[in-house]
Amino acid sequence: MNDLDMVLNIGFFALPGPGFLIFGVWRLYKELRVKFWPRVSARIVESRVDKVATARGYECIPIIFFEYTLNGVRYCTQADLFSTGSEANAISIKSKYHFDKSVLARVNPKNPNMANLESNVTIVPALFIVLGFFFIIGAIMVLRSP
Repeated sequence: MNDLDMVLNIGFFALPGPGFLIFGVWRLYKELRVKFWPRVSARIVESRVDKVATARGYECIPIIFFEYTLNGVRYCTQADLFSTGSEANAISIKSKYHFDKSVLARVNPKNPNMANLESNVTIVPALFIVLGFFFIIGAIMVLRSP
């Protein structure tokens, strides 16, 4: 293997690897931290399904707003909920969080404007972490090859 091939191979594997790994860990942190936010009573103030045009037709997005009071201050926030984009899934989420329903919301103690109804952990962080390790191991194997 000549020097140019080695530099290109190392660049292909070594540069993206740490980036994928760091992004995966950062994303995992963002998804897990919500689980540790304190809970407060909240009320659903709006619950609807919007159809949004896409390149493949349309997606149905559940739009859920909820309000809560913390330290005497009232907040109103849109829920960040995972949806597949199907109409059935969006309607199911809308039914779960129907208008005027009392729920528990998790509130960011450092920024009370930020709150959520669910604390989901997706597969996305794991994919990026595995991809990062794959690229880092690939770089090490390229360096060790004769």
